[in-house]
Amino acid sequence: MKLSRCPSCHGHIHLDTLIQDSSAKALLAAVTKLPANLAANMVSYVALFRPEKSDLNNERASRLINEVLELTNNQTALLAALEQTVIQIHAKRQQGIAQPLKNHSYLSKVLSTIKEHHKHPMVNLDNRTKPGFQIKNQGFVETPEENKAKFEELQRKLRG
Repeated sequence: MKLSRCPSCHGHIHLDTLIQDSSAKALLAAVTKLPANLAANMVSYVALFRPEKSDLNNERASRLINEVLELTNNQTALLAALEQTVIQIHAKRQQGIAQPLKNHSYLSKVLSTIKEHHKHPMVNLDNRTKPGFQIKNQGFVETPEENKAKFEELQRKLRG
């Protein structure tokens, strides 16, 4: 079954030939299980491991994807970390600084920074108990008394 042509060499890409190789099949399965935006960023990230003068082995690419997915369950943070890592490494490569990646330490640092940046205070979501505070849009803690005082002040302003 012909999928399309390769954008580089214009050779035909056949799905049935691709899945005959077990490592290519595992790689294809790993990528297709991901949401589209995460899959695209994951492929871009894994390409950063490709040696300069050879291709990246399908088995290694599949293993890299699985290792990245084990770093966190938070797909939103992972998506942002992958995107930021790819952009930063590409910028370094344009300056001639960066080499092919060897491990996930750079991604892990970016991911920990992103996770730390997006920490939120815990909120009691149980409807049976009344929370002692509310979270404002900006993420600051506001007590129910402060909230009521602001509401009453707004009402006075609106009444004139």
